[in-house]
Amino acid sequence: MTVALLEPGPDDHHFMVWTPTGVAKLAVEAGPRNYEYRTVPQGALNHRTSFQPRGKGLGGSSSINGMVYIRGHRNDYDRWARLGCAGWSYEDVLPYFRRAESNELRARAREPVSRRGRPAVRERPAHAESL
Repeated sequence: MTVALLEPGPDDHHFMVWTPTGVAKLAVEAGPRNYEYRTVPQGALNHRTSFQPRGKGLGGSSSINGMVYIRGHRNDYDRWARLGCAGWSYEDVLPYFRRAESNELRARAREPVSRRGRPAVRERPAHAESL
């Protein structure tokens, strides 16, 4: 089987895509790698529009996000589980986050943070939202 993947925009072989500081340019203005979508006017924003960067090119928005990674807030996942989304509590999804945060050399690592190839991810206490 042969599959052709077509993506608009240039390839991602560019230093602005490879480096975290590239987000300062790629995600804030329109260009060959950013569609620069805008929302419709939002009532909660005094009827202003909101900028929504979206990547063009192989990898889409992954090419303009500066390699930023976030798991999301524990309370959101736990709320989804309470609302009936079985398997979506933070404890349920945590093993998947940890697997995604590994690289091939550390795929079987059990500790949440490693100095060898995994993002520096730290657990935040549940009360951190009130700080």
